[in-house]
Amino acid sequence: MAERYLVFSTAQKKRSKMQTYRVKISWFAIAIITCLSLGNCQQLTKKPLSLGGKNLQQSEAFNVSSDRFLDGIYPVSETTTSLSYMDPGSDKVYAVAYRPVTVPMDYKFIEIEMAQGRPVIDIVLYPEGAKRLYQATLEASRAREPLFLVIDGKVISAPMAQQAIEGGRVQFFGSNDIQEVQEIVKRMKAIP
Repeated sequence: MAERYLVFSTAQKKRSKMQTYRVKISWFAIAIITCLSLGNCQQLTKKPLSLGGKNLQQSEAFNVSSDRFLDGIYPVSETTTSLSYMDPGSDKVYAVAYRPVTVPMDYKFIEIEMAQGRPVIDIVLYPEGAKRLYQATLEASRAREPLFLVIDGKVISAPMAQQAIEGGRVQFFGSNDIQEVQEIVKRMKAIP
């Protein structure tokens, strides 16, 4: 079988010399070229998560009985619960609902992105979780309430819902410390 090569040229700057490259064509090279031409390499390299853990009903039962909240995204509760959050901007105290909107098994991807010079936790949900997130953000935006990202029984982030989130992708700002955010994401991906 004859080897096939792809020849392409590139110039880094206007004044620099044009560089020509010869690459042996393989499936790997085609994937890279496709990735570069589409401008979204991450979509081709990410492997979806398959996290276990408790479902919504099990998480709610655990939260009520243990007074320790499992990881997930939670709405505001109308009644007092064992976990609360004080908004530092308004000093308003919110009770975190026992029943989560999403649980770790709903997470398809969890990544760290940079937005406005700060690390953010970027979560993409599987379709069922995305539907629940849409409904929760719709209700929270109408009530002008936050949603809570709970990790290890603590509220890590509590953004105000500005509008309903479609598509199942949500970003949470937390610490400005990239190492702390990396530890949070590592913990989120390690959920059994």
